[in-house]
Amino acid sequence: MKFWLEYGTWIRVVPLLVMTLLFCSGCWDKKELNQLALAQVIAIDYKDSQYQTALQLIIPSADKETVTSDNLWTMTGTGTSVGETMQQIALAAPREIYLDHLDLVILGDGVLRHDVGQALDYLLKENVLRRRTRLLAIEGDAGKLLSDSAELAKMDIFYMDNLLKDQRRRVHSSDAIVNAYFLSAHNGLAETIVIPHLVLEEKKELRLEGAALVRDGALADWVDKDWLSGYYWTVGGSEIVTLPDEYGQIVVELDKKKCKWEIQSEEPLQIKATLRAVIKIISGYDSWRDSAEAEKVIHSIQTRVEEQALEHIRDTFQQAQKDGTDVFHMGRWLYAWHPELVHADKWPEQFAAMPVVFEINTSIEIQ
Repeated sequence: MKFWLEYGTWIRVVPLLVMTLLFCSGCWDKKELNQLALAQVIAIDYKDSQYQTALQLIIPSADKETVTSDNLWTMTGTGTSVGETMQQIALAAPREIYLDHLDLVILGDGVLRHDVGQALDYLLKENVLRRRTRLLAIEGDAGKLLSDSAELAKMDIFYMDNLLKDQRRRVHSSDAIVNAYFLSAHNGLAETIVIPHLVLEEKKELRLEGAALVRDGALADWVDKDWLSGYYWTVGGSEIVTLPDEYGQIVVELDKKKCKWEIQSEEPLQIKATLRAVIKIISGYDSWRDSAEAEKVIHSIQTRVEEQALEHIRDTFQQAQKDGTDVFHMGRWLYAWHPELVHADKWPEQFAAMPVVFEINTSIEIQ
């Protein structure tokens, strides 16, 4: 009887022991370093309705501790989606591609103008884009940086990363100047984002020069550092305005481009905001577009839209001063660039009483 009790106990215990051993046996899907191709940089372009992706891979070698041209590969793929291009590269790659150490994503001009969100959809789904991944924007083809200037790109990956960090330090870590992250809290696209602009000069020097403003997934404008602090003005996107006119109902779209803050005087402190926008005439122009008075009508439209926009901006800012809310992020810009002019202990009173001059410059487009 005792034997059968002990035997019954073993019947119950042995399966548990086997299961425990299975879970304690290490990673059965473990990949050795010499089995992987480590993705370091991905460059994404869009041409002729096709995505073109260039992937810079490090092929680790057991006998070499440093990265050389022998174990640095650049592979390319073309397709209707970034996922398709990555599949092409994966099939041609000598080893399994490992994306979790991706340092840089470089977006070409075509992608920026087409659909940034769609281009990055694959990387978002694969959970590759993280807070450590840097986004850079480049005019022209991003892939050329890796294919035509491989040596420069190889040597300057960490240099570019330090450029970004240095730029953030220079503005006291204020994300009002450079927003290094593309992802929002919910892994979706922010309405307006700032991607540092990478410039390659004569294949000799890489530097950052301003940024690309991306709104609603597409390029809104290239801006230099003087305009970066006011990019929040573009967050509202475009505004539709209807103007009653002797020629009929004219519908225009005010497309916000950028905003720049400047110090007009320090004692007393006075700020100037220069706003730029494009007025797109959408409808109501058929009766006068080709007439002799077209120039006069356009000038009248431009004047009235600018007046309305300035009135709205001034009212909004005055209300913000009363409420103590820095809706245009002017205070953030002051703290970043002119901290000596800010009285931190009396900032609410200083902000409420601060005179700000608004100026708007527009151009006209007829749709």
